Order: sequence, then C-alpha cells, then structure tokens
Amino acid sequence: MKIFNNRAFKYIFAVMVMVFSLNSAGFAQVFSFEKNPNLRYATFPSGTLFKGALQNQLSSANSKMGDKVYLLIPSEVKIGENTCIPKKSILIGQVIQAQKAQPGKNGFVQIKFEAIKFPDGWGTQLSAHVWSDNGSGIIGGETTKMVSYKKVPHYMQDVGTVVQLVQSGQRAMGQEKFLPAGTEFVIVLDNDLEVKYIDMENL
Repeated sequence: MKIFNNRAFKYIFAVMVMVFSLNSAGFAQVFSFEKNPNLRYATFPSGTLFKGALQNQLSSANSKMGDKVYLLIPSEVKIGENTCIPKKSILIGQVIQAQKAQPGKNGFVQIKFEAIKFPDGWGTQLSAHVWSDNGSGIIGGETTKMVSYKKVPHYMQDVGTVVQLVQSGQRAMGQEKFLPAGTEFVIVLDNDLEVKYIDMENL
C-alpha cells in the first residue's frame, strides 16, 4: 500500500510539473516583451491607415448593433527592419449602427474598432473606423434613383418650346449591403496607437 502511494504521488507530481511548465511557457511567450532589453515603443498617429480583411460576414439585413467584427491584418507593418505590427494581427470591433434597405436608400452598416491583438496574445485598445469618401465610416446607405419622370416644357430661342424629362416622384427600393468574409477594408485611426516591438537592428 505504501508503494502504491509513493507511485501515485510521483505521478501526480510529474503531471503538476508538466502543467506548470506549459503554463509558464505560454506566460513567457505572451509577456516576452516585458523581459527583453530591446523592447521599444512605436506610435502610429491619428489618421494612419491600415488594410485588413473581414473574418466574419456582415449584412445590413441581419447584423445588429453590438455584433462583433474581426479584421485580419494580412501583412506585417514595419518601421525600418523592425516589425511593429505582426502579420495576422486581429483588429476587434463591433457594429455600432445597421439599417435595412428602404425605399430611396440602400441598407448600411457602421463599424467601430476598439482593440488590436497580436498573434502571441499581446493586445491593446485603439479607436478606428472604416475609411469612406465622406468620413462617416458608413458602408452602404447610398440614395437610390428616382423611378418616374415628368415632362417639363422649356422655351428655347430660335427653337421654340421643347419638352424635357425630369426625374420626379418616388425613389427605387434600396438594396441590402452584404459584406462576405474576406472583404477588404481600409481602417483609419481616430487616436494615436502605441505598440511594443523588439528592436531587431540592435540585437
């Protein structure tokens, strides 16, 4: 009975050591920045643009306020020889507004990004939106064309009266905005973003 207890104790102790080692390795990887003498900081100013690919589909017909949005940064962002934002980092955001299509207007989705997470688990908060022509960050929402016309007479010198067709009345029914996974966006920082990186040039 005593031998069984000793063996059981050794087995349990070995398992505990193995689990602790695995946890310690994961902890060291995620927080390796903190122990590296070549740790540096890079600041990306407000207005900096990043390109990313949508990881989950969105739709003006089905998306709701608060739905999570994930955007993959497909290539590393470097300053000199140093990688400041690793490849496959993830921008995390949420839908802040979504509206279905209606007469006269296409459906739209608006997204706000709030954090970035590196592949090794390190992350930080940020504030960013999707680039758009008018700066609103709204995807979709265009006004539709009018569906009817009326005749408007005009008098032209040396020609006489002519009739011009002018759009009037109701506008066409809008279309839903569908954004499949893989859709690429350009993201604009609303505030400065500070990230940590390892200075490879001085190793």
